[in-house]
Amino acid sequence: MQKQWRMNPPRRWPLDPRRREAPRPRPRRFARRRTATHTTTSRPRMAAIYAPGTVRARRWHGEGDVCGYRPPSGWTAYADLTDIHPVTGCALARAVWWIIETKE
Repeated sequence: MQKQWRMNPPRRWPLDPRRREAPRPRPRRFARRRTATHTTTSRPRMAAIYAPGTVRARRWHGEGDVCGYRPPSGWTAYADLTDIHPVTGCALARAVWWIIETKE
């Protein structure tokens, strides 16, 4: 006697013992293709677009002389040794080097 399914049928129906070969799976029309196009780790980052005159500050963490820093193309930069945070204006515990960049 066949089992009656009241709610959802099973994902794979049990095989019919009177059948000689297994039933063929139906083609999935709207199945998602299994490709490697949806990898989030290798997706390129969207570059930020800055208006001319934009000023940004970066803390200098590099080794060696701060004068060796080369700004990206389209930016001018200068180094500043200060004990005041250039963005928030809060006092820092000690003086540190900051790179101040301005978009041309």
